[in-house]
Amino acid sequence: MIYKNIETAAFFCIALACAALSACAPQATLTLKPEGGARIDFQMTISPNAEKTLERFTGTGGDRGIFDVQAIQTSLALAGFKSASAEIAQNASLSLSIPAEKGQQYPGDAILVDHDKKTASLSLSRDNLSAVFAVFPPETLDFLELLMAPAFTGEELDREEYVDIIASAYGKTVAGDLENSALSFTIRAPAPMTVTGSSAGLQYKKLNSAIVCTIPLVDLLVLSEPITLDMRW
Repeated sequence: MIYKNIETAAFFCIALACAALSACAPQATLTLKPEGGARIDFQMTISPNAEKTLERFTGTGGDRGIFDVQAIQTSLALAGFKSASAEIAQNASLSLSIPAEKGQQYPGDAILVDHDKKTASLSLSRDNLSAVFAVFPPETLDFLELLMAPAFTGEELDREEYVDIIASAYGKTVAGDLENSALSFTIRAPAPMTVTGSSAGLQYKKLNSAIVCTIPLVDLLVLSEPITLDMRW
């Protein structure tokens, strides 16, 4: 599923595509280190039905599975994340760990951290996604077409219209799984955190030195409005 020489952000899109076609909610954790730097940990498990769907539409699978660990780690290293690691369990469960040094930013500036000011921000919009995806190789863009997501295509569709499109393309079961799935994103800091601002409707909760936000996958793939979360510790 992961092409050779793929860009780091392209991998995240493919991971999102898998998550969107999965009945299992993906989880991501951003850990901010006291001395500076950060680490993102990402986990997801693809359901058997979703795995078959991906194999059918991408021509992957078989003995090598739908994930290529070496290609994932190579792409992350080429993007500057040389200590990143990836693990696969039973071909359909993926775990990633992506450390970043102090001052090193993640692709697309979707996550910005200032250790000196003790602030962090999460910002997801069509504009910053477009800025990242503009440099992708053709193979990645071809794969992203499977999602038909307004966040990538720029189409003006609401949630219901997009879910209907997924149902027509992949069936009502996949569409229902997508509609009921959400990304759980946790931000952990060296000290208790406070939310200083967020986009309307974003669900989050404070757990001492962590903020946990829940983003429905449909909202993430439609992105009719930017999703933002500003924090300090």
